[in-house]
Amino acid sequence: MIRSVRRSREGAGSVKVVDEDEIVPSDDEFADYLYEGQLFTGISREKDPRTGTLIAVAGYSDGKLHGAVRNWYANGQMA
Repeated sequence: MIRSVRRSREGAGSVKVVDEDEIVPSDDEFADYLYEGQLFTGISREKDPRTGTLIAVAGYSDGKLHGAVRNWYANGQMA
C-alpha cells in the first residue's frame, strides 16, 4: 500500500514516496530523474486529477526507472 506521506531515506528501511509531478527529468543526455535537485531514489505515484484515485506507481534508483511500472484503470482494476 502506498502511503500518502513522504518518508525520509535517512531511516533504515524507509522509502521516499512522492507525487509524479515532483520528479523532473535532468537536462543531461542520460535522462536521469531528479527530486529537489538530486538523483531520485524511491517511488513515484500518479493520481487521477479528477478523482484522486491512484493510477500509476513507478520505482526509481539513482535517477533511473527501476522495476515494473504499475498502472490501474479508473475503476481500480490493474491495467
